[in-house]
Amino acid sequence: MFSQKMSDSLNRFKQETQKIIIQWFKSLKENNNKNDLEEEDDDDPILLIIEWNDAGLTNRNIQNTIITALQGFNGCSRIQNNRTSNVGINVTAPSDAMFSVADTNTSHKVQISEDIVSFLRETYFQRYRPSLGRVHEVRATKKDCFEIKEYRNVF
Repeated sequence: MFSQKMSDSLNRFKQETQKIIIQWFKSLKENNNKNDLEEEDDDDPILLIIEWNDAGLTNRNIQNTIITALQGFNGCSRIQNNRTSNVGINVTAPSDAMFSVADTNTSHKVQISEDIVSFLRETYFQRYRPSLGRVHEVRATKKDCFEIKEYRNVF
């Protein structure tokens, strides 16, 4: 599976985010019984990681309805994170910033991902104001290799 060494392509993310990305793609491979990780696989979903500045969005009177809006896209769902609670119990909770985008009967995951970014820009971006967020599109291409596309000026 993916080695413990973090892929260089993930260096732009915090250590905790890197671990979540690797664990998520590793579990996809295991659940889909994929044995050959060297082979490219277009069946895997895309992972969208959304970064935004909460205080900045609040100052602009933009409601944080991002999660609800994204869940309205067919093929898009929040991923589950394993977290340790303040009493030491391991719990699973949906992520507020990581979404899985999979193919549907009517659209390919790449088109859905592009539609999501376009929707976020049209809804939240304000021209001539500082950008308050961006979106990363992450795909596992081969063992320890991730293709990452960054969309800026989204919020």
